[in-house]
Amino acid sequence: MTTFSCWNTMIGSGIVTLPWTFYHSGMLLGTIICFISFLVSLRTCILVLRLVGPKEDFYDTMRKYWGKTGYFVAVIGTLMITMTACTAYFVIMAQMLYPNILALLKWIFKINLPMQDGVIFDSFSQSYCAIFMYFVMASLCLKRDLSLFILMSSYGAISIIIISIFIFSVGIYSLSNTTYQTVIIPD
Repeated sequence: MTTFSCWNTMIGSGIVTLPWTFYHSGMLLGTIICFISFLVSLRTCILVLRLVGPKEDFYDTMRKYWGKTGYFVAVIGTLMITMTACTAYFVIMAQMLYPNILALLKWIFKINLPMQDGVIFDSFSQSYCAIFMYFVMASLCLKRDLSLFILMSSYGAISIIIISIFIFSVGIYSLSNTTYQTVIIPD
């Protein structure tokens, strides 16, 4: 239980910014930053585990050293980190859904809608995608039988491996083939 609590407080909304960080830092600096972050996280976990001891939970430790106020601060802090990560995930998913729906409308139904930024409710926009995603996610959270999600998550590692192989193979192909052609697709 102690290890779970330690990791629960160490991983937060910052995990969502890692792709952006690696994109802007480059391969060498990104690897160095990742390794330094690993060392800092490892040291922090070791210090928390030494302070807590082998049997106590993080929240019980906060109660022991800071009283009832410390316990509530730890619980509220963990909830805030979780809500921030969920909000960032929701925003990113809504931003990714909108161009995909526009592309599907164009390819399948031959409906060419312009891409619109901002909060617009006059026509189909990213705002409607966010509302749609909210209702889909809320309905999925109300489901009592989670066996389908457990089955889907067991295939998560396989999909990550397939995506990694795809990215690696496209990278190798791009290194060996430097004759690029621009293809213009008519509307």
